[in-house]
Amino acid sequence: MLMTVLKGPLAVKQSKALIRTFKKMKDYILENRDLIGQREILQLSMETANNRIEINKINSDMISIEKQISDVAEGLKDVVTKSELADMMNSFVSDDDDKWLMFNAKFSSADEVYESIYK
Repeated sequence: MLMTVLKGPLAVKQSKALIRTFKKMKDYILENRDLIGQREILQLSMETANNRIEINKINSDMISIEKQISDVAEGLKDVVTKSELADMMNSFVSDDDDKWLMFNAKFSSADEVYESIYK
């Protein structure tokens, strides 16, 4: 814009050079439009390949995590819940007599248990 305001042979020469430069740039872009597209396509294909590798890695990690979760779930099958523990503890208590105990996997009177322990 400054070159159009200034007067003189140098300003005119610079203005013409600038216009020629922009024209050459436009012609170059139009001539090489296909190359620019191919470059972008190549870049997209490379990114797609990298994304596939990352997705495969994530899938592998997910399979490993799912196996770990199933192992933990399998291990939790043998864990006693609070309600089961409460039922078990309540089964130890007999309403008939307060002196019954669970000993050697059977209910025994407290006196019998003490005898067998001290023998």
